[in-house]
This record gives sequence, structure tokens and C-alpha cells, in this order.
Amino acid sequence: GQQMYCASSDAAGNIYIGSYQNAVAKLTFHSDSTDTNAFDVSIMNTGDVSIHNTFTVTKDGDILVCGQRGFAWIDPHGHLRTFDETTGAAGLNNAMKDYEGNLWLASASYGVIKYSPGCFQSPNQTAGLDGLAFNTITMDEQYYYLGMDSGLMIYDHNWNPIENDLTRLLQGIRVRHIITDRDGRIWLATYSAHGTICYHPETGIITDFRAENGMEDCWTRTLLE
Repeated sequence: GQQMYCASSDAAGNIYIGSYQNAVAKLTFHSDSTDTNAFDVSIMNTGDVSIHNTFTVTKDGDILVCGQRGFAWIDPHGHLRTFDETTGAAGLNNAMKDYEGNLWLASASYGVIKYSPGCFQSPNQTAGLDGLAFNTITMDEQYYYLGMDSGLMIYDHNWNPIENDLTRLLQGIRVRHIITDRDGRIWLATYSAHGTICYHPETGIITDFRAENGMEDCWTRTLLE
């Protein structure tokens, strides 16, 4: 039900149709007939990227959608990444991907735009961490430990969330610093009445260090082994 705006094809002969809104249709043909039974249609969503001016299918199977509003990159596995006007993606007329993986865009509003792959990868979108503020992070052989003003978050190395006695204990507690010591124990400076906490991942034992057992003050901000 969306108005068609542009079309392209890939090396395999598949046809792609862009729209006024945010849908790209892929037509995969399995015969030379013009009958509608001769092809299958799959729909890909481009998020907030709309009014598709043109798009390019690279030899590696990346789909680069140039929109009047935004730029969409659909990789060969179907993963979508979008760019908006805050990064210059507006009034786009063409796009290409070079041999280094850089993306080049031709914009009627901002001239030529280049997006380059960064040296680092962020798990924010995968783990649902966008928009959250963290004070500290450490890791051991199994988990990442992230401290924030409202508690502790633990993730496995595939960024699946973990809930245990430690995360429940620190719910709503400010965690200022976390370190992993040479024996694999996790130490947390909580800047709260809980003081400094030592956590043994293998046994699950949690030990508080406060004024009652030798600390000068329980409001700790930083740790050093």
C-alpha cells in the first residue's frame, strides 16, 4: 500500500523497489514468466528512513538506501543500521561502499558525506544500554560488570543480562568503581552504607567491608589492588 519511488537490481537479477514511506520490496524471480507466481516478494523495513530517492546493492550484498529523510544500511544478514540528519543524512541521491568499508553519500543538502568504521564496537544496542549512564566497568572470564548510580548490571560475554544475589543487593545503590583482582574476585566501591563489597563469582559469596570491620568510612569512590 506504499507509493513506489525508485527501483534497482543486484547481480543475481533480484529487483528492489523503494517507497515513499519506509519499506523496501525485494522481488526474487524463479522463472522468466511475467506471471505473479514467477517471483516471491519480501519486505524490508528502513526504520525512520523514508522517501527513498535511490538505493544501491553492493557486490557483497549490502543494501544502501538513500532517503530524502535519512540513510539506511541493510547488511547481507538483514541487520538494519540507520543514520539521520544529525550525521548529515538528508536529501541523499546516491551512496557507495569502498574497498575499506567506508560509506560515501551524495547529499543535496550537505555535499559529500563519508562514514568510516570505528576502531571499537559498542554493545549498547544489543544489550539495551542506549541512554544509560555508567560509572565503571570490569570483566572476568564469564561476565561484564557495569556500575551505575542506580545499581549494578551484569552481562555474559554475549551481552545477555544476568540477575543474581549481587544485582538484587545493589538495586538502587550507587556503584562508583569496580575492579577484578588477580584471583578473579570482584570488588565494588558502592558509595553507600554497604561500603566496599567483595564478590566471589565461583561461590557467590558476598562480603561487605564497612566501619564495623575495619574501614575508615563506608562511602568509597575508588579501588586499587
